[in-house]
Amino acid sequence: MATYGVDWTAEQNRIIVEAYFQVLQMQQSGEPYVRETKTQYKRRVQEQTGKTDGAVEWKLCNISFLLQEMGHPIITGYPRSANAVLNE
Repeated sequence: MATYGVDWTAEQNRIIVEAYFQVLQMQQSGEPYVRETKTQYKRRVQEQTGKTDGAVEWKLCNISFLLQEMGHPIITGYPRSANAVLNE
């Protein structure tokens, strides 16, 4: 179910945002999580959405961008995308 070059659907966005907040919650609660945990979440998102590793990584950074713009904490290790732009 490869979706290369196809916009993210509402369901795919729900899946990745849910995964993002699960990892963020672990980070904020002080639970020890490691790179493998983030990799597992990312892999699960790939499997559920059909998106590539790069697409998922980019989207996670875009989520960080939006959260940071709104003054919210972000996942360490997924810095905001340098060229992310908000639609106005």
